[in-house]
Amino acid sequence: MKKKIINIISGIMFFLLIHSCVSTGNNFVSGEHTVFANGKEEKDPLIIISLKDSIEENRSVEVEIRSSLIPAMSLLGEMEIFPDIRVIYITQLSFFDNWPNGWTSGSYEASGKITLIQKNDFWFCSIDDELEIWDIVSGQIRYYDTYYRGDQGLRKVRNRVDRLKEVSRYLVEEQKFPGLFGHFKKETTRSPGFTSAVTPFLFPERYGFKKLETLKELAPKFIDSTDPDIQEFSMGAGLRWRVDYSTAVFPENLRELRNSGTLWRDFEEAPELFFSFYNLPAFFTEVLPKGKYIFHLKKE
Repeated sequence: MKKKIINIISGIMFFLLIHSCVSTGNNFVSGEHTVFANGKEEKDPLIIISLKDSIEENRSVEVEIRSSLIPAMSLLGEMEIFPDIRVIYITQLSFFDNWPNGWTSGSYEASGKITLIQKNDFWFCSIDDELEIWDIVSGQIRYYDTYYRGDQGLRKVRNRVDRLKEVSRYLVEEQKFPGLFGHFKKETTRSPGFTSAVTPFLFPERYGFKKLETLKELAPKFIDSTDPDIQEFSMGAGLRWRVDYSTAVFPENLRELRNSGTLWRDFEEAPELFFSFYNLPAFFTEVLPKGKYIFHLKKE
């Protein structure tokens, strides 16, 4: 019991660490904020590049890049200091996401190069080398009172990440969903909420085929039928999934994952991690370099 309590506390502390407000340190912050459909703005800047030490005393410092567009993860690296130029080398991708009965955490080796150039009072970003995600470094999953660590944790986290990346790629490249959503739930000036757009397509059983057909949100390739000889079901994660829907709409490599309930568990247990991996490519190549940044120096 004591060991379980320590593990739970460790998970909570890690969650608080990567989600803590970094605006009180030495940071580059973008002038852009998320704007919701009702006109309200999110309080925090869209992008925060946080320096771990003072640049006056160092030629290089550790940095962390965070954004509400990738809320479950952060990009870690090192910044080299030059006059009017800052060069960031990405070295790691870290993430943590939780749900009421557990969490998923992990980190990957990563690479990428970003240059910040000062012009007057502002800094502007360019991408010199695109983001690459390499080998997994750490991975843990807690599911109720069961903890997966070591090689088993690495394998489970790697498999989950591979699935989330592949589903995201499929939605963007083959189903032509937006390359970037502005918020996990809420409609923004960028897009509708991620869940309201994506989940009816992935999991129509949760919304009702007839309702989606009436709203014209049912996948065009699928024609629903009440004929029991056509309908085919599979049990997975405690739910019934329409196999005929999977066959009609999804590529072969994703059908069994949906029919078994694996994709549903990925979404249920790591929803913002799914959202973050979905947004990550466009965030790095499109949003990050368009930012106009102000440097805030921490006051001692």
